[in-house]
Amino acid sequence: MANGMEMFLASKKSAVFSQYRRPEETPVFVSQYKSAVQRADRIRQYAIRDVELHGWQVRPTQDFYGLAVEHGDYQVSLMFGKQLTGYVEHGAQLEGTAGRSHR
Repeated sequence: MANGMEMFLASKKSAVFSQYRRPEETPVFVSQYKSAVQRADRIRQYAIRDVELHGWQVRPTQDFYGLAVEHGDYQVSLMFGKQLTGYVEHGAQLEGTAGRSHR
């Protein structure tokens, strides 16, 4: 079962998250999402659009830096890259400022 889960997740990660590799392909996120919780859930919604989950559950991780994918007793976390983590932390920003500390 674990091997089947790994294959399932690998196919989903490849298909869904490959679009985040280049900044020009990063989906546009609207600034209406005011909190990290809202922004992480928006990424979840975007990532699972048009995906048949077949009983798998997807939710933001507790730290909001990834997605937890669960089915029965199995769980795996798919972590966001630097650009999406910056979006979750700070919201929409000017190009080149994602991931920088704002102190």
